[in-house]
Amino acid sequence: MIDIGLKTKVILSEGSNSILWSVVDFLDIIGKNILFIHSEDITRLNCNSIKIDRYNNWEFVKEKIMSNLFRLDMIIVYPNVYMENISNLIKSQIKLPTIYLTTSEAALLDTSLLRGYDNAYYFYKNSKGIPQNPFSAINISESDYVIKDLLNNWECSVEDLKRQYIRDQKIESLFKK
Repeated sequence: MIDIGLKTKVILSEGSNSILWSVVDFLDIIGKNILFIHSEDITRLNCNSIKIDRYNNWEFVKEKIMSNLFRLDMIIVYPNVYMENISNLIKSQIKLPTIYLTTSEAALLDTSLLRGYDNAYYFYKNSKGIPQNPFSAINISESDYVIKDLLNNWECSVEDLKRQYIRDQKIESLFKK
């Protein structure tokens, strides 16, 4: 599985929201409690979420975040008006593993933008899995979605990552006995 440090950057390409949903669903299944802080209507995620809009002041947003920290394992932050304030709050007071999402692909060209992050990933849809005929049924599986580690230079499909994680957990449980 992907490593999530205290500060992880994830770049989402166009059409890669399904990877995010799949990863969050999988983390939920294995028992991780996640807080998703966002400013857009994203209803597909099955986790605690806080929607922030430009009408909320920072104190209201801060109180909402702090009141949702009960039994959290991770925070995911999607770009919004208080991105820098939220980042500073997490770094100084909360100290939980955090994923910062972006749709800007600038870091793919200039990796110096990834300094300060423990991990950096690029989520994208593999174009090989999309049929060329527009009238054919589009059946895109998790094997069509790819996660690329930008700092360690490897990539793997979401399906393979899940399979590896489950296998590693089974092997680890054998050694605990």
